[in-house]
Amino acid sequence: MAEATDHPTLLLSERPAMKVLLLIFMMIISISHLAHGQSLSVCTGRFACTSQGDATVGMDSNVRLMWRGEAIDLAREGSILMSPQGRFMLDNPFGEQTLGRISATLTKRLSPNDGNELRISERLSVPASVSQQAARAGARQIYYVRDFQLNQGQSITAVQSINLRQSLPGRRPTRQTEGTAAAGRVDIQSLTLTFQNGTLNEVIRPNTPLQARARLRFRQAGRLNAVWELATPASTGGQAIYVPLKMVNRYLSGSEITLLSPALPSTMNGLHRLRLRVLSPHQADIDPADLPTLSYRVSDTALAMQETVPTLTAWRTENTAPLTRHHHFRWQPVPGSHAYQLEVYTDLPPSQRRPRQGPQPVDLGQAPNAGQLIRGQYQTISPSASLLNHLTSDRRYFWRLVAIGRDGDVLAASPLEAIHP
Repeated sequence: MAEATDHPTLLLSERPAMKVLLLIFMMIISISHLAHGQSLSVCTGRFACTSQGDATVGMDSNVRLMWRGEAIDLAREGSILMSPQGRFMLDNPFGEQTLGRISATLTKRLSPNDGNELRISERLSVPASVSQQAARAGARQIYYVRDFQLNQGQSITAVQSINLRQSLPGRRPTRQTEGTAAAGRVDIQSLTLTFQNGTLNEVIRPNTPLQARARLRFRQAGRLNAVWELATPASTGGQAIYVPLKMVNRYLSGSEITLLSPALPSTMNGLHRLRLRVLSPHQADIDPADLPTLSYRVSDTALAMQETVPTLTAWRTENTAPLTRHHHFRWQPVPGSHAYQLEVYTDLPPSQRRPRQGPQPVDLGQAPNAGQLIRGQYQTISPSASLLNHLTSDRRYFWRLVAIGRDGDVLAASPLEAIHP
């Protein structure tokens, strides 16, 4: 009886069609395996990226960056996260105004045993030429952008902002002589933002017209340079990246002025944030994170904004005066909240001054005199320097906290409480 010699490999070599099918099958397995680890996000949601240090204009400066993100469903044998280069951008991190590039490659091997969170540190050198270019353009910050790839898959763009340190050209106080203090030396006392109907938050359908108003109170006369800036849904889910909408160049006289924003974009669904940033006179003591901010959400299913919301439980500040940075506002977190807004009012009708039980109004009928945006899941905050600068010691104010959802809608509000600055 003859011995069988039909080995599987011999049969395969004799059957080209089967060999082709097997190769195709192995390619599909390989492609699906590579795609298995492509779920990647950087600098979004709760994995916010951080930076330490500023860039000094005209000098080579070192900044420490921490890139954070999330990689889901990594391959069992590990994955390679890589970013081949970085680039410095002016005004718009997703635009074309590149100030320079960094050729340093970031690489990290990821393993499922390390969990979903990823961290990559970078010691970045900001060239003097980059900061000088930005300063000449009147910028107070630049953007550093990297494209990350997992296993050479689709690129994910991540952005970090770097502040520029020192007074920039065109923003130094105007030199004055005795008797001419009013010439070119406007002194801004307060800045409040509202939409045209007086609200701080809006929910609109796509392509709905929308504009905002800024009310500035000031002393003396002089030149105002400012810029309307917008953060779109591409970044408001994590670290909001603001890009210029329109420059403002006005000569101010009198004591108060109202500025109208340009038509606000409303084609992209999701949360948008708007602010007016004053460039000159330079307000060095104001952190951009403390600037008054408006929120609006574009949604295909947008309904009329609700009139009342549940009560947010907040506790009174320490019963001492004057109000300082050492005071604390405390509250009970609201499930689903993405940020909180501290609102400070004056000259409210008596009917609105008494704390009420039950649902709270979303709109108090007028814009707050000052405010402070608190991003994240905090339970306590101290008043910022810019907020305190907008309050005077001879007036009584009222404050409340508003919880804001990820889509910009108001989730809850606390009753009004009196406070003395």
